[in-house]
Amino acid sequence: MPKDSEEIVKTESGVLYTYERMARDLYFLTVRFPDLLTVNTIGSTKDGRAIYDAVIGNPNGASHFIVVYTQHGSEHINTQLAMRQLEYVLTTWTNGGSYSDKTFSDIFSNVCFHIIPMANPDGVTIAQLGVDGLRTEAARTVVNMCYELDREVAKVYGSFEDYEAKFKANANGVDLNKNFNAGWEEMDNNVNYPS
Repeated sequence: MPKDSEEIVKTESGVLYTYERMARDLYFLTVRFPDLLTVNTIGSTKDGRAIYDAVIGNPNGASHFIVVYTQHGSEHINTQLAMRQLEYVLTTWTNGGSYSDKTFSDIFSNVCFHIIPMANPDGVTIAQLGVDGLRTEAARTVVNMCYELDREVAKVYGSFEDYEAKFKANANGVDLNKNFNAGWEEMDNNVNYPS
């Protein structure tokens, strides 16, 4: 556990902010701010990683907001941003901070925020560490299948390592950003399979 005067979420250059670092930091934040932060598991991934929901504010509040970060695996810096913002809000709240003439206590008294700092842990792992970072053969098989399918239709430029680093989908090959019930069936974007 970092000392009370130390930041929990580190942003040092050249160090990957991995799923494991995020999970550790969420734990440390709950220890430091037990009355302000609750962390729930809202699901798990194909490769067995928990998907976390960091809850701040009043769970019985009139308004609930969901803020989702890192739907695309290759956009993993968003998780680090989410965690730094979370730590900043919690620290400022603890220190009696205010925003626009209202204290954080007042702001959060009737509002609840659900912050999902990493919606796609498997995709992040693939983009940061490649398929060797995955825990299961089933997940590695799907990513390799996606690569082969994308190569067949000339959607791959470069090596398999380049493909991994730019991987957006999850370990099921699904792009979470295109997985909403939003009339996709009417859209003709030449997509024939998940990745």
